[in-house]
Order: sequence, then structure tokens, then C-alpha cells
Amino acid sequence: MKHAIISYLGKNKPKLITSITSKLTDLGGEFSGVTFATLGRACELTMVYSKPNNMEIEEIKHELQNIEPCKDGEFNVNAFHLDDESGPTAKITHRIILSGEDTEPVFGSPFFIISTNSIPFI
Repeated sequence: MKHAIISYLGKNKPKLITSITSKLTDLGGEFSGVTFATLGRACELTMVYSKPNNMEIEEIKHELQNIEPCKDGEFNVNAFHLDDESGPTAKITHRIILSGEDTEPVFGSPFFIISTNSIPFI
């Protein structure tokens, strides 16, 4: 399997994300689809990792568990099937989701900025 899905749940500490992403880059792969959320003093991080062909899932998990800021947290690393990009959504790189009762005043601002800066918007 070429891809892995990596998730971390633990204390939110300084240099946490930098340490994880640097380690994954040093291992020779690339990460994408990153989500991060703070949960009080804790945090959750999930990402897709395109791993080197010769690297096993357990090796990735072992390497991540040895990162100093992550020692109090828990990693889950699993094989992940990722289809090749195709279709009408293949070129979408960012998605903005607005919700709540106050969306009308906020809604116009990002789209005005996008249109005035000649950023293609679909």
C-alpha cells in the first residue's frame, strides 16, 4: 500500500506539528489532507501520508512514537487506499465552510477578496 492515514491524539504542545511533519518528510514521504483541532489542552491531528514503497506501516508508527513532544499522546497509523485524482473536484485545493446565524455579513468578505484579486473561484 502506497498511502497511510496517520492520526494523533494527545496534549497540544509547542513544536508538535513541526516535529511530526519534519519526521515524516525525513522518512522520505509526503503528507497531505491535514486536519488539526484543539480540544481544550488536547489536540487531534489527522493526515494522509504517501509513504516510501520500502517502508512498512509499523516502522512509521515506531518512528512517530519516538518524537519527544508526542510521547504522551497516541498515534494510529493504518494503510489507506487513495484513488488517483480525477473528475470535476480534482482541481479543488481549498474549501470554505461557513455556518451559524451570522453567515450573511461574513459571507461576502472572502468572496469579494477572491474576486478582486483575480483568484479563480468555482
